[in-house]
Amino acid sequence: MTSTSRKTIIWLAGFFLLTCLGPKEGLYPPPKNELTKSIHVINLGWHSGIIFSRAEINDSLWPAIRDFPETQFIETGWGDADFYQADENTVWMGAKALLLPTSSVLHVVGFNRPPEDYFRGYQIIKIALSDSGYNRLCTFIQNSYAKNDSGKVIPLGRGLYGESRFYKAKGKYVFANTCNNWIAKAVRATGYPITPVYSCTSGNLFSQLRKFGEEVGTK
Repeated sequence: MTSTSRKTIIWLAGFFLLTCLGPKEGLYPPPKNELTKSIHVINLGWHSGIIFSRAEINDSLWPAIRDFPETQFIETGWGDADFYQADENTVWMGAKALLLPTSSVLHVVGFNRPPEDYFRGYQIIKIALSDSGYNRLCTFIQNSYAKNDSGKVIPLGRGLYGESRFYKAKGKYVFANTCNNWIAKAVRATGYPITPVYSCTSGNLFSQLRKFGEEVGTK
């Protein structure tokens, strides 16, 4: 075996160990006898989102959510700025989003029907989080907003459906950092043993989520 081959094997082994992430102690599994809070992760096809109960969100950790004071549920996702906001998507827009690092946005939706009803026909997985994990998730979402010089989030206009808005987000969208990777990072922040690098597609993301979540979507 050549020196180059040995270095390649060592690099691949190190990459594998670093990317196959285990649980975070004290967060997953949620401690016994501790009240838990639930989120729903929804598979919208190419795109995925996280659904929260509005009443359980701590506004001090996610202050931007105050734009939605009257809704019972919040769904949020992250994605390519042009593709996500376009009235009609084109092949070029999709290719650009995947192949070139592009600007990103957050899409936030408020609604009042149960998630399984509002998103009827879509795959939905329900996940129970520790209180600490839930708070870490809210902080992760708030930290995903881009801010102006005054520290305020930057609204970009009406969203795609229902009572929704787009906001300028942090991070660049590209094939190795998709909306599904972002969801995996968010879930990883709660302590769950999910590997974001293996979550470029919704299929890869949901194959991991099924291991510790309950499928509740109606078809």
